[in-house]
Amino acid sequence: MTTRLTAMKAELKEQAIKLRTTKEELKECQRANPYGAYKAQWLKAKEQSEYRHKHIVYCLLRGTPYERIETPKEGNEPSWAIIDRLKEEYSYAEENVCASAQ
Repeated sequence: MTTRLTAMKAELKEQAIKLRTTKEELKECQRANPYGAYKAQWLKAKEQSEYRHKHIVYCLLRGTPYERIETPKEGNEPSWAIIDRLKEEYSYAEENVCASAQ
């Protein structure tokens, strides 16, 4: 599973860079037109959610208990359906890699 986790870590790094760029673009949009930055706000929220869920999956696959990953405020819990889907997706991909290597 280490090769898949390495690839997942690289994806997380790329997403973090993209998220920083999106945040900067949102700030520029808000400065130019505070009432017209809805698309940029939506994009930022979407990217943050994707990053958050993928980061949780990455940590869980490495064996870190959820309680050590984050402590969300009430009403801001992650979507466990998304986490389960991503976990299955990354676990499945790793099984295929191992099976084809034999």
